[in-house]
Amino acid sequence: MRVSSTKNLRFHHPDDRATFVDVVAGVPKDVDDWVRQSDMFKAASHGGTVSAYETPVTIAAAPAPEADASAKAKAPKAPAAD
Repeated sequence: MRVSSTKNLRFHHPDDRATFVDVVAGVPKDVDDWVRQSDMFKAASHGGTVSAYETPVTIAAAPAPEADASAKAKAPKAPAAD
């Protein structure tokens, strides 16, 4: 999950107050899902100070080597310098 905030915030783990995550105002940050369960997140999201959204992972396939070689072979050649 990614969060962004209009204020600097510290989210403490609901079960272990010694574990926390700091979020700087205006800088989106990837955080663990437990942040959504913290008291600070609940209060800040209710007040509109913090926003959360899921971060989809996109993996692009590398082009096949033969396709890359054929594209280079079909490319026009530059004219020779005089």
